[in-house]
Amino acid sequence: MDCEFVRQRTAALAATIANVEAAIDALTVGGIEEYTLDTGQTVQRVKRTDLPRLNGMMDTLLNRLEVLCARCPETAGQAGTLIAFAAKNINPNG
Repeated sequence: MDCEFVRQRTAALAATIANVEAAIDALTVGGIEEYTLDTGQTVQRVKRTDLPRLNGMMDTLLNRLEVLCARCPETAGQAGTLIAFAAKNINPNG
């Protein structure tokens, strides 16, 4: 797998993870009932009742990011850094 492709995919995946994390945080800590989640592919309203699904989605996305990062020497072991960088660029809505 080409490292440039891996860099592009990991950046997009990290942004999706940051968006899902923002939704989970808003619903659990923010005290709101609904949140607009924009994954980059879809925009949907999620509710507190969706938290189990969102947590499962987060686990899947994190695993996928770890696997992708491991495929390129330039991104190996950098999943956390990529997510932190992407999270800085996310504006959670409520």
